[in-house]
Amino acid sequence: MVKFTANRLQVIQTLKCLKTALNKNRTKSGITNCELTVTSTKVTFAIPGALFSLPCTASGAAKAIFPFMPFLKLINLESRDQIEMTFTPSSAALGNFTFHAETCFFTDDRILRTIQLPMNYTLIDLVNLNDGTYTQEELEFNRIPQKTAEAAAGLDEAIRSCYNKLKSYGIRLNDIEEFVKSKIYHLRY
Repeated sequence: MVKFTANRLQVIQTLKCLKTALNKNRTKSGITNCELTVTSTKVTFAIPGALFSLPCTASGAAKAIFPFMPFLKLINLESRDQIEMTFTPSSAALGNFTFHAETCFFTDDRILRTIQLPMNYTLIDLVNLNDGTYTQEELEFNRIPQKTAEAAAGLDEAIRSCYNKLKSYGIRLNDIEEFVKSKIYHLRY
């Protein structure tokens, strides 16, 4: 179990900044997760394309993921000067209200990295997450494998569609796969 305490007004201001970023980039799936990382002296809130930190006091190090908008509504209902959150396996609590959250605990401040995605991320950004930059544990914790698999499947479908249109010109499927994948995996922003 890990607990952290932070100034309520700072938390609300931070979440408003994240909401502004979210409004500029309405997600493809409709649900945006908030990744919250707690270390001994700071708490970091992240959504795709935005990351904000603020000071806190904490009893340990942890990371949690939960839907952003319901969490924002819950924080806005809080009236105390200090926000106190508690993390246990598979749940988080804000005051007396407990909700489901994907959680991970650490014995020190060495934690899983936040997955860096641009605010207006595209399918290529998801495909490129499989380049070895992040560990499988980091990808799984952030629920990325399903998204990257869907992006890769879409790429394969697009390649097959291109092949079907060009095969009468003597273009082989292997030629298209090699060309497209060499271009995609070499693009970096």
